[in-house]
Amino acid sequence: MDSLAESLRKIRKLAFVCSAAGKPVFCTGVNEESIADVMATAQALVSVSQACTGTLRSLKSRGCTLCFLDKNPLTLVAVSHMKEPVLVLRMQLVLLHAQIVSLLTAKALASIFDKHPGYDVRKLVAGSEHILQNLFDSFRETPGAMLGAYPSMAMEPRVRRDMSEAMRVAIEKTGASFGILVHDNMVVSHVGLKGSKSRLIHWDILLLLNFVKSNVSLRVSETITSLCLPFFDENGNFFAYIRYLDNESESFVVFLSDQPTSDVQLFQEGFRGVEDAWNSHVDYHACRLEQFLPDSVRHVEYHFIFKSSTLFQYVWSGGETVPSHLSVDDALVRYGQMRAGMFALDGESPQGPLQAFRLEDSGPTLFVGFASSKAELFVCFEKEHVSQEDAIQVAQSLRDVLLARSDILFS
Repeated sequence: MDSLAESLRKIRKLAFVCSAAGKPVFCTGVNEESIADVMATAQALVSVSQACTGTLRSLKSRGCTLCFLDKNPLTLVAVSHMKEPVLVLRMQLVLLHAQIVSLLTAKALASIFDKHPGYDVRKLVAGSEHILQNLFDSFRETPGAMLGAYPSMAMEPRVRRDMSEAMRVAIEKTGASFGILVHDNMVVSHVGLKGSKSRLIHWDILLLLNFVKSNVSLRVSETITSLCLPFFDENGNFFAYIRYLDNESESFVVFLSDQPTSDVQLFQEGFRGVEDAWNSHVDYHACRLEQFLPDSVRHVEYHFIFKSSTLFQYVWSGGETVPSHLSVDDALVRYGQMRAGMFALDGESPQGPLQAFRLEDSGPTLFVGFASSKAELFVCFEKEHVSQEDAIQVAQSLRDVLLARSDILFS
């Protein structure tokens, strides 16, 4: 482990994917050759663990954490000096693997390796590396993977109802199974075909958001593409109609159909109905979460993340309001550490919570956390602006306000 630690010493964070034969598939941020010894050692450790009928989940050496995920025929490894909880790193690897599957399907991936165990998978993901890299980068920019939730746009209930109704009419007209309306990478409305009990899994929505955001070409024209949503069905494809509301905005519509269709006109008609409804509420396009918070919780500066535990959606105050002495990724790491301390770790997902309240005094920053079966709230304050007592009181008031305004916050 000493030689491995020396190789990892200068790496802040990366992830890589290898085949069962030890061939590289993808690596984030660095040239594969520069970490060839790390990849070889990691693959050897996984192989030894498998031979001993055990499962290697993680290793720690001199402040570095290595997290492993064996998803035969692929092995994924995260390397981090950022003190992230192992559960968070594993969930990031699960999502990275799922994004690969979304491009190929699990069935196709297994078939390739059954026939050609030494196949170079880089040929299949060539041209899609930016999608995987963008997903990995998002782990340091947004809390979705850490929370197990997708971002929701705060909106007046009547406006959301209008948009959801327009989406329902559209998917009935198109025969699509699901429809999603997104603005500024936040979900405005997510609806399913009438009578269907199925809903898209929150993890799949995160993957879908990343797929669209990563493909700049989708902005300039409507697109129909096949896409696997692996948490819904890892062996099947949806046919996704994707179209931005205009070339300048961050707003787009996705219709997902489980049947191929050549009748693009139906999708276009459904899209126009949503577009008309969206344009009729143009005044709400630039609304911000802070607009819906009363003055009673706005007199102190803080940063927060709020998750609905039943809807698997979250809202947050964004990266701009993180305390000045913290970077966004450092703040997310601290939130992840706090959350891990409040939940029991069992298998691939947290169980609990074990603690309903937690306060952490960390240098110049105070972190306050609340967790229940309904919601989770994590808040950080700069200590020079607030006492512990005031921080707790503001966080409690914020929790009560956010719970009371769930109809505004979540779709």
